[in-house]
Amino acid sequence: MTSLANKLLPEVIKNLMPYASARRLGGHGQLFLNANEMERKLAYDQDPNGFNRYPDAKAQQVSKAYQAYCRTEADCLAVRGADEAIDLLVRTFCVPGQDRIVICPPTYGMYEVCANAHNVGVSKAHLTDQFALNITGIQTQLPGAKLLFICSPNNPTGNLMARQDLITLLSQTVASHIVVVDEAYIEFSTTETVMPLLATYPNLVVLRTLSKAFGLAGIRCGFVLGQSAIIDALRKVIAPYPLPDPSADIALTALQPKHVTQMWEAVDQVKETREWFARQLVGLPSVIKVWPSESNFVLVKFQTGVDAYKHLEQNGIIVRRLATESEFRDCVRISVGLNKTMRKTKDVLRTL
Repeated sequence: MTSLANKLLPEVIKNLMPYASARRLGGHGQLFLNANEMERKLAYDQDPNGFNRYPDAKAQQVSKAYQAYCRTEADCLAVRGADEAIDLLVRTFCVPGQDRIVICPPTYGMYEVCANAHNVGVSKAHLTDQFALNITGIQTQLPGAKLLFICSPNNPTGNLMARQDLITLLSQTVASHIVVVDEAYIEFSTTETVMPLLATYPNLVVLRTLSKAFGLAGIRCGFVLGQSAIIDALRKVIAPYPLPDPSADIALTALQPKHVTQMWEAVDQVKETREWFARQLVGLPSVIKVWPSESNFVLVKFQTGVDAYKHLEQNGIIVRRLATESEFRDCVRISVGLNKTMRKTKDVLRTL
């Protein structure tokens, strides 16, 4: 039986022979002269194992450690942040100038950026007024598309998409489309991940990252999880040596059980601070609305004519302006930091 991945793959990718890197080809020996590396370690290479060798095995170890963290049997590919995962999916499954993806604005901008960069069409099914998935709107945009990107919890609105809506879409597209659920912020949510659905729906792909809850944005480590037919297709296209050894070492340390426990403790503190900060903003005369959040940020709407972004910037606080979306003309997205950071932000906003 032909898998969905094979059905959606362009012929050029089906026939693509992945680059046979020296590490991928393997081999056992004591002298490695197969990768054109600098055998002599130079003075600035302080790593005991040497940075003069190309990395590979540790990325596979990171993938297995993340599978254990997620308690899933689904295949897992470690990548250079979730942004690379988005790019990989578009490059692997979409033919430039021919195929399309579907997105649900307002949402994370990189889905559209990656598609545009590869001359892949973008169809939009806007969220409802309550920022829920518009199932009917999505259905009308699916013909001719291959990938559907859904961010949950959503950026910039902060809300989780209804699980039943996701199941409905997965069921309707099980033989026709890949549904990508971006769970970059899932640890900050109070609701269960869609990860268990990977065993039921072969068209589901889940994106994850160590950038948010794990506090490791600087090491650029993300993950694509799904059934092997899809992940194997991505392995054909991904560049050799996807994760540098220093990043892999930090990721492996972070995924140790004792450090995962510390992560969850930090997440609880962020959630507590998020709720306190939201309550403080609701009482300000310049604030119209603070949307409920299942992420590590809050979306805030201010009175028309109030430039909260500029006011905060003048006081040394940089937030995210959302003026590019018409419905968010008077809104800013504020990340939730330490308690003292949010107290200062609240005090500055009080002076608006």
